[in-house]
Amino acid sequence: MYGTDYTIGFDTAVNEAIRVTESFKTTLISHERVGVVEVMGREAGWIALFTGLATMADFVLIPEKPVDWNVVANRVREIYRDRRWALVIVSEGIKEYGGPKDEFGHSRLGGVGNELAQYIEKVTGFETRAVIPGHIIRGASPTAFDRVLAVRFATEAFNAIEEGDFGKMTAYRVVT
Repeated sequence: MYGTDYTIGFDTAVNEAIRVTESFKTTLISHERVGVVEVMGREAGWIALFTGLATMADFVLIPEKPVDWNVVANRVREIYRDRRWALVIVSEGIKEYGGPKDEFGHSRLGGVGNELAQYIEKVTGFETRAVIPGHIIRGASPTAFDRVLAVRFATEAFNAIEEGDFGKMTAYRVVT
């Protein structure tokens, strides 16, 4: 959401995506596979980016930065040759995919992870698996940070209403 550095649920989503990815990564290592984790992110790749950084993924694809899938496959090939496994994080809304459309012509999200995994396997010959933990991530219990953030937002909104200060949005800004 524009205008705020954190939204309610972001910290929870990232932490849950990290949990799922780390669990998946253990299987990738033990079975010497390539793995693709597709996370939420229609227009923004923040969840994918934070998950990729926190899990030390080999490649992160986000909607804001288009990338040729051959570049991904080549990077996976290099990494795999060194350690016999690789991890890719992809945001569901990447532009290269396109994907199926709904009755209004809007992209139906979900499935790019499977498509990318198939592509990587076809190009590299390495066994590749994908996981799409979207609903698991969405249904996770909120982290302490998100719970406190919700209370802070609610408090500020209530105070604005009490003061008759309308037409504004409550936001969380990180001061650097």
